[in-house]
Amino acid sequence: MGKKYEVSQHCDGAMTPRYEWVRVGRVGEDVYAQVKMIYEACGSMRVIDLPPYPAGHNMGTNRMSEKSRDGVVNSWGQAHEATNLFVSDGSQFTTSSAENPTLTIVALAIRQAEYIADAMRRRDI
Repeated sequence: MGKKYEVSQHCDGAMTPRYEWVRVGRVGEDVYAQVKMIYEACGSMRVIDLPPYPAGHNMGTNRMSEKSRDGVVNSWGQAHEATNLFVSDGSQFTTSSAENPTLTIVALAIRQAEYIADAMRRRDI
């Protein structure tokens, strides 16, 4: 297994892992050990190993925050920079968890749909 990784610290103090795997042979415990090391280097207190399937939810790429400097979307999943753009998946979470996020994603999507319908009736979007 070829490994390439780095840990970056942002100006706000947040640590972000960046890693790339080049598959050479069998993927196994080595991957879990390396990923655990990366997350611990970022300050994780606990790292939970999950099976590779069905744990495949993309999270954290469109962070939810009331302030545009801290995130991409507001609490309704509405983009700060494009008011008619909504994010309706797990990417609006700040990070992933050890539990399946599907029910939370569905609950947020239902709440968001009601918000969008109401905003359209008011002609806000």
